[in-house]
Amino acid sequence: MTFTLVLNKSWTAGLPIYKKRVYYKIYPITFPEGQNDAEWRKLFKPCASQRLFLPYVMTDVDSLLYVDTDILFMRPLEDIWHFFTLFNSSQISALAPEHEDAAAGWYNRFAQHPYYGKLGVNSGVMLMNLTRLRAFKWLDYILKFYKEYKLKITWGDQDLINIVFHYHPDKLYIYTCEWNYRPDHCMYMSVCQKAEKEGISIVHGNRGVYHNEKQPTFKAVYNAFKEYQFGDDLEQGLLHPMKDNLAKAKKSNCGMVKAAFTKQLEKQIQILNHK
Repeated sequence: MTFTLVLNKSWTAGLPIYKKRVYYKIYPITFPEGQNDAEWRKLFKPCASQRLFLPYVMTDVDSLLYVDTDILFMRPLEDIWHFFTLFNSSQISALAPEHEDAAAGWYNRFAQHPYYGKLGVNSGVMLMNLTRLRAFKWLDYILKFYKEYKLKITWGDQDLINIVFHYHPDKLYIYTCEWNYRPDHCMYMSVCQKAEKEGISIVHGNRGVYHNEKQPTFKAVYNAFKEYQFGDDLEQGLLHPMKDNLAKAKKSNCGMVKAAFTKQLEKQIQILNHK
């Protein structure tokens, strides 16, 4: 109910163009028959595991982009959707690496279960070809590996995704860190060079950084989005307030690469201005 009220009041109210372009459907939380619903509901965070079962909940959908609720897009959704066209015939999903630096990696230092590649993958921004996932028998693998590793996983659904792609690495497409940029990429030192060069495409404010004081650079970006009204001029209503927030933010390691947070937004505004 809250989602519906916010969407109708803050986004589409008075803006017919968005009502024409956006359609949403709310699905009930659904877990596989014969499974312990309560156990799946509390895996990592409440209902986070629902993402694992989307191929079997949204049976009429071919492909989708799953994002965590702490995601901010710095460029059009179509840009990340384009990665679907780069999949080879066997790939069923796309993710970004969990880490760029082995010295700070979590999976390579602490995981007690298999994981993808050298440093694992982060599941906060995930392209899913549901048709291929169903053909792959995704559910069978999830249930199998949960039964085998449930006492050894820490990050719930993300760990299970890592386990599946550890055994089937050919099924995964990897995009680079600027498509899932997190505090881990700058809190100690800047380790996402693509973001510095080309700008951050998607900001992922995990660790609760939008709502605490631990990473003021991320909070500055979030606050600019929170205050922006859909339909307002992007440059005056979003970019300039974001730059002001970043300039005022308390100094931090992430603040040393603050230009990366606005670079893509500036590019997109230039593109729009030349249309």
